[in-house]
Amino acid sequence: MDRTLSDTLVVGCNDTARESTGGPAQAGAVDGGAATARLAVVVPAYQEVRTIQRALTRLLVALADSWPQVRVLVVSDGCTDGTASAVSALGDERISCVHYSPNRGKGHAIKTGAGLVDADYIAVIDADLDIDPVSLTWLLAELVASGADVVIGSKIHPQSVVHYPRVRRVLSGGYRLLVRTLFRLRVADTQTGVKVFRADALQAALTHVHVSGFAFDLNLLVALTDQGCAIREAPVKIDYQFTSTVPPTAALSMLRDTLAVAYRRARNGGVGARPQRGRAATHR
Repeated sequence: MDRTLSDTLVVGCNDTARESTGGPAQAGAVDGGAATARLAVVVPAYQEVRTIQRALTRLLVALADSWPQVRVLVVSDGCTDGTASAVSALGDERISCVHYSPNRGKGHAIKTGAGLVDADYIAVIDADLDIDPVSLTWLLAELVASGADVVIGSKIHPQSVVHYPRVRRVLSGGYRLLVRTLFRLRVADTQTGVKVFRADALQAALTHVHVSGFAFDLNLLVALTDQGCAIREAPVKIDYQFTSTVPPTAALSMLRDTLAVAYRRARNGGVGARPQRGRAATHR
């Protein structure tokens, strides 16, 4: 199913990356409650026509055993290369696509997608082929087992399998240091493009997220932290494929947005108390 959204709605730990030989043992296992839970995966996409079909096929294969009832929503963020048409061509009823124009950034795409799905758990994963979708099963298993509100992928988790250029490692390490200095979050890696959430926690936090660009992930995690949400990290498998559409100027935009998030947080004293979820606090 495809939709188009118009301008008005066009419907339509440490700082050193580590490598290991595998992911967590029994990472794909879920309990009986998770088998009946509804999972929606939001995939923000920009100019991904060359790889989107392969990426979605890999995603569904990875989730087939533990989450057979998954629904995937691709958000075409102002794509002009036929990404939305490529998604439609798959003809898979588990996958839908929404398109809007113009391009508004990853954060806007995720907010749009999260507002359109109806699920108990919402996952977000980048549309390129860099992150192996098996990583998502590891995060989901951790979310279910721990009872956390959020589980995020971390490149520096000791069980992560990470292959990417040295310059990216240096830049990532510098940004982690900046984030740790400014925000004192209890997570080591805010930017890896795979995360899973309890839907109620995500929806509440998104009302306090004002960045739509590359610092969106940080802004979201700051909001979740200030709401008192339990956030855990899990390993990921990453093999840098050079398929990313991130422009070279992104670093300056991210720095600007990061400082804006820090200023807004300091001025407002956080984003407020966490919402009532109607379940026992001891579940965490």
